[in-house]
Amino acid sequence: MKYSDGFIFRLLLGSFLILVGLNLFVNQMGFDLGFSIFGFWPLIFIFFGLWLLIKRRPFPAMLLLVFGTAFQLSNIFEYSIWAVGWPLIIIFIGLTILFRPTKKWKGKIEGADVNTDKVLNESAVFGNVNQRVESDDFAGGKVDAVFGEFKIDLSDAKVKNNAVLELNAILGSGLIYLPRNVKLDLESTSILGSINNRTGSVTKEDAPKLIVKANAVLGEIELKN
Repeated sequence: MKYSDGFIFRLLLGSFLILVGLNLFVNQMGFDLGFSIFGFWPLIFIFFGLWLLIKRRPFPAMLLLVFGTAFQLSNIFEYSIWAVGWPLIIIFIGLTILFRPTKKWKGKIEGADVNTDKVLNESAVFGNVNQRVESDDFAGGKVDAVFGEFKIDLSDAKVKNNAVLELNAILGSGLIYLPRNVKLDLESTSILGSINNRTGSVTKEDAPKLIVKANAVLGEIELKN
């Protein structure tokens, strides 16, 4: 039986909330279980890490799993997580640089939701955003991916001159299809990530200009036509 990503996410989060509620209920009834569920709060990170593994995002998944496990062990065995936390960060960054695979996007975006808004404002946090923008006066906006992924198709949008679109990928990835009739002004910042511009040049003088401010932190953003 195949389960959707949304079902798996709800299953993990719902199970954790049920455990929290049961622990609070038992404590309010005067029973002493000998432990508190709040000592297991790092399980939240572990649950999200497992969910990202299921969604085949190994590096952000491993980050959450490692730190969730480290914090949980520190609660159980009473040692300082900060003493070992920063070496783990350095190790994770090194592994990311060595083994982070390059995203290979294939074809156009399928199953995208249609968006006719003038301004785009979307966030993919531990999830996905797939949209096809069909605005007649697109003025830009902001799209974020944090442990998630966004795919935005602007091919059919009519871009307003000097529109500004901000793209942020933090331990996530993003794909943008731009119209072929716009001049791209790309301002990019990459910290242990990558920003790939695969769009063609536009020489038409009266073509509208789209300003894209792309930022990737341990993530990846790709722009295409």
